[in-house]
Amino acid sequence: MKPGKVESDILGYSISAQGAGTDPSTGEELSCGFTIAQVDTDGNFIGSWTDTTTVAFSRARRSPSQQVTYDTLMTAQEIRVTVSDSSHISMEISGPLTEHLLADMIPQYPGWGSGEWTCGTGHPLSRVQPDVALPGRWQTVPIINIPIE
Repeated sequence: MKPGKVESDILGYSISAQGAGTDPSTGEELSCGFTIAQVDTDGNFIGSWTDTTTVAFSRARRSPSQQVTYDTLMTAQEIRVTVSDSSHISMEISGPLTEHLLADMIPQYPGWGSGEWTCGTGHPLSRVQPDVALPGRWQTVPIINIPIE
C-alpha cells in the first residue's frame, strides 16, 4: 500500500487508548486503557458504522516493589465509528464505558488516527485509582484486506 492511497477495502478498525500518571498521595505509577479488537465496517473509507463488540479495559498500579493489574471485559458494547472526511474520525461507545472521542487521521495513511483521551474517575475500575484522571491518547488502526499476489 502506498502512503495516501487506499488500494483495498477497509474492513474495520482496531481501536485502543492508553493513559498514564502518578498517584499524588502514594507516588505510585498509574496506567489505564482500553482495547477494541475490531469494529466492522462495510469496506468504504468514508461513512458511519455501528457494531456491537467487546471492550477490554484495564488499570494498573506500580510501585518499586510490586505491580497490581485490574482488568475487565465489557461485552455487548455498542460502538459507532464515523469517518466524515479523509482527515477526521470519531468514535462513540455506549454501555459501561461511555465515550465520545474525536481524532485527526494521518493524511499519508488513511484510517490511521490519533486523538486525546483522559481515563477519568467515572470510567470502569475507578475504585483502584480514586480521584485521579490520567491523560493519554487513543488511536485507530484500519483492518485492511490486502490481496496476496
